Amino acid sequence: MAILVEKGLVNYSDLVTKHWPEFGQNGKEETTVSHILSHQSGNPGLREFTLLDELMNWDLICDRLARQKPYWETGEFTSYHGWTVGFLAGEIIKRVSGKSIGQVLQDELATPLDAEVFIGLPKDKHDEVATLYKPITQHQLPDLITLPDFLASAVGNPVLDAESPNRPEWREAEMPALNGHGSAEGIAKLYHPLAQSGKSDSLNYLSNETIDKMTTVASSRLDAMIGMPVDWAHGMVMNTLDLKLYGENKKAFGHSGWGGSFGCADRENQVAIGYVCNQMGPDTVGDARTPRIIKSIFDAIES
Repeated sequence: MAILVEKGLVNYSDLVTKHWPEFGQNGKEETTVSHILSHQSGNPGLREFTLLDELMNWDLICDRLARQKPYWETGEFTSYHGWTVGFLAGEIIKRVSGKSIGQVLQDELATPLDAEVFIGLPKDKHDEVATLYKPITQHQLPDLITLPDFLASAVGNPVLDAESPNRPEWREAEMPALNGHGSAEGIAKLYHPLAQSGKSDSLNYLSNETIDKMTTVASSRLDAMIGMPVDWAHGMVMNTLDLKLYGENKKAFGHSGWGGSFGCADRENQVAIGYVCNQMGPDTVGDARTPRIIKSIFDAIES
């Protein structure tokens, strides 16, 4: 999305309906791109009953999101749109660029940066992908009946299966926020230009101004899904949590994935990090491995 902002094709303040007219119904008419990317749009889950395999049907899911009534008035509340954000942002990107988000990733970032990352895994890459294993221990989840409707839909409609990503058809579908594939080096290469003020040896793809816009905090209130205040920028989380997800620098930013993977950039120290794991951890926020990895990296830099 930041690339489209750089090109002048999208502004974070744009109404979603400017790019995706069908979205403007049932109370979502004033939703902005910023609301989507900072988890304030009121669409953290689907109201309509949805099967797990239906998530592989892009048009079906986007149609359901466009038609539904949001769970709260847009901009008035924040709750992590764990997987819906991928479809919401991805459909805007598709409408503006004329390409699927997986193709935009390849054309604008992965190929120019020689970064091994994919949304929609090519058939010839299956043998290079490690088998994903669900957490060995799992925290007890609350009964869906006891949760507010918006949380119940976010985590229970459908219930995500940690090992579904091992299925070939799941790997090949384009489901941003659900099935990105990449090497740790590939993810680090995506963040590297951001840590270098938008520049790399192979591509200058974002200006400092655009990076500043991308990392401007749009919501800092309590995130109902996360359970604590989170500084959500535009598609990025700022490193202001006490957990210090991305090191000591509170101006660092990035994003983490279910199970422990993450990517981040620290512009002040010019450091970009990518980490992936195939043994998922049990924690919803943070991962016990992350601070040790971050500390080792910065210790090595300082030594």
